Amino acid sequence: MKKTFLSFQLVLLMMVLLMTSCSDTPDYVNMIPDNAVCVVKIDVKQISEKLNENGDVLSGKLEQLLAGDDATPEQREKLKAILDDPAEVGIDFRQPLLVSVSLKNGEPEPMMLAVVHDADKLTELLKVMQIDEKEIKSLNGITYACHDGDVVAYSDDVLCVKSMNGDDEATVAAEMAKLLGGETKYGFGESEYGKKLFATEGLIQCLVTGEAYSMLEERLNVKPVYPKGLDMKDIAAVFNLMADKGKATLQVDYVVKSDKWEEQMAKTKEVMKTIDDKFIDYVPCKGLMMMSNINGAKLAELIKENGIDNVPEKAQIMEVLKYLSIFNGNIAFGVDGISNSMLPKISFYSETSDASLAELAKSTLGKSAEVGYKDGVTYLVMTEGSKPFEKVEGGPDKAVLKNKCFYGYVDFQLIGMLMAISGKANVSQLQAATQFIKSFELSLYDNLRYELVLNMQDQSKNPLAAIAEILTK
Repeated sequence: MKKTFLSFQLVLLMMVLLMTSCSDTPDYVNMIPDNAVCVVKIDVKQISEKLNENGDVLSGKLEQLLAGDDATPEQREKLKAILDDPAEVGIDFRQPLLVSVSLKNGEPEPMMLAVVHDADKLTELLKVMQIDEKEIKSLNGITYACHDGDVVAYSDDVLCVKSMNGDDEATVAAEMAKLLGGETKYGFGESEYGKKLFATEGLIQCLVTGEAYSMLEERLNVKPVYPKGLDMKDIAAVFNLMADKGKATLQVDYVVKSDKWEEQMAKTKEVMKTIDDKFIDYVPCKGLMMMSNINGAKLAELIKENGIDNVPEKAQIMEVLKYLSIFNGNIAFGVDGISNSMLPKISFYSETSDASLAELAKSTLGKSAEVGYKDGVTYLVMTEGSKPFEKVEGGPDKAVLKNKCFYGYVDFQLIGMLMAISGKANVSQLQAATQFIKSFELSLYDNLRYELVLNMQDQSKNPLAAIAEILTK
């Protein structure tokens, strides 16, 4: 098997060690093609700081790799030099790495961009990676090498790595010379998508356009489920991953570029309202808990507008929409542990326009739960020794619900217990996971931002630092 110096693992380890100085950041943002359907921004400097929050624990891992049988003497010598001085790699990872996927002749074309710290060091690295020196060439101020169907090209400022996609070397070289020389410029950085992506700060940001979603649907041969009459090129989701002491957070924001999508977002906001404290005293926040506030009638109409005529399950969906339309306010649902009879302890309260949901629950559950309809509220309590509208301890803090249309809390240990009882889980794996994960929270804000928070058992360190310690054991 061909020996390659920069394995994926090794690249990651070198990135987190690299803390070199640099000049002003070149304008590599506008080297991203305008038709990019996915763009990822990686803050390697911040990842490095998070990984090494409790000290430089990863350099020893690199030293272990020096003794690996896969490396040649030249590779070991270069790796040792990088350990002594990370600037030897030639790339400045203090500036974000950019990875984009654009379309060429209808096919995805990935590309990576990075800031160059020392072009000569990059050339040395290529040689150590066993790229033949004859393959390393120059053209109009850039250095490039075409190898195994990929091209690595760089100027004194920017490195670009991408697939040749079947093009000949002369074509690829000319294309890279124009891009890295500034002759070819795109406007992604000044677009609404680009501005949102580069204004977002965290460890990793990923922008995915609706066009990418449509392509995935087409390739999987599934029917579109997005609203009719809307161009998927005019919407994108921006994912942002962050890590702080005791938790990891993933946020998702939407960017829209058309009046029609603005109207669709406005309709969605009419459906989802901010949660108030109507049921806050009746559902504990220590097992599984969800709260929301919806206009069920408007939600049902919105689903119908989006099209269900050609859906095979239309009759079943219409039956569900009939019950959905009676929800007209706050909803609270909770599972507070397991009863002595090995059943989940359930509490449910919802503002509804009539008693039809309560009647359905009674006919389904019989006497196993207290179900009823009182003062515009449908309730269901299936907890031994508890009565409807009885205050419980450990409810959610009002501050947690601020500006949210949906809030969910899941205790990981309880989920493990429920799955183990159902027989659908590997108990040992769940037990291992609960050593690190305490709970997770899912929120939808009134500005339509989604947020997922993973809470760790050890609140004294961030998740990346915990991972770094695991890697060194």
